[in-house]
Amino acid sequence: MSPNTFKSVVEIEGMRQAHLRDGATLVKYFGWLEKEMEAGQEDQWDEIHQQVKDYVSLRFDTISSIGANGSILQYSPNRGECAKISTAVIYLNDSGAQYLNGTMDIN
Repeated sequence: MSPNTFKSVVEIEGMRQAHLRDGATLVKYFGWLEKEMEAGQEDQWDEIHQQVKDYVSLRFDTISSIGANGSILQYSPNRGECAKISTAVIYLNDSGAQYLNGTMDIN
């Protein structure tokens, strides 16, 4: 087995803290999105991340899509040509964030 298979207590705690921060960020974003959806301001995700303790940067460009667009790999629409987020279809937020104590990837 590789020595990297086993994590130290410090590494495990760092991963736990990064998961908690990223999960809280996701809840905050979805709460914001639910209120602002009608205003058409769906791209607040990055700004909310920047307010989180120990946040460093996004790991990759966020893929935010709905309905059939959610199945398109690396979906990246042009601004102004985007479908509006709606409660009638499934929403996908594929995002990664780098924190001082861990790297996250959610979708």
